Amino acid sequence: MMVTRSYAQDTPDALSTLCDQALNIFLDFDRGDQNFIRTEITYVNYVRDRTQADVHVLATTQRSGSGGREYTFTFIGQNNYASMDDTLAFFPIRPTPKTRCGTDTRGLSTWA
Repeated sequence: MMVTRSYAQDTPDALSTLCDQALNIFLDFDRGDQNFIRTEITYVNYVRDRTQADVHVLATTQRSGSGGREYTFTFIGQNNYASMDDTLAFFPIRPTPKTRCGTDTRGLSTWA
């Protein structure tokens, strides 16, 4: 007699566990395409209440002296990540998929 186990049944539980353990992110900015960010960065949970977030992402832009734009993402750790803060500033030369509307996916690598 041979006994086998079907791992297909474990998928919903495993997916639920991954979602429960993922970072909760609050996006705080008016400029930029939040839908693009949510589509491209799928390994986190997005929350609408900043007090429920593990990381509060504040994005700002300002004009540079050369006529371009400086994009700054401030990552503010909360809850279990309260002691972790980081800032990412960059000047895109021309729009690319990574700098579309001032977005960049490198900043969350500290927490993920």
